Amino acid sequence: MPHSPACPLCDQEPETISHLLLGCVFARQVWSAITGNWGKPQWTPTHGAKLVQWWTSLNVETRMRKEAWTVITLVAWTIWKHRNDVVFN
Repeated sequence: MPHSPACPLCDQEPETISHLLLGCVFARQVWSAITGNWGKPQWTPTHGAKLVQWWTSLNVETRMRKEAWTVITLVAWTIWKHRNDVVFN
């Protein structure tokens, strides 16, 4: 099965983990919805953000740290599952 180097969710840029989870139009819409509903729109990744830099730049209050990392991990996992569904189904 041939594999395209383009992002399977937007077909606009090469697929990298940072693009897929943060930079892709689809991913940015997901993050915007989640962070906006959570009252933290400033946590929405910007276009071109790199995963590690974005992750470490979040200023999460100590009392919210466990919740925040859980939500971030679940959102990233959900985007990854959607990507796999698009690619393999």
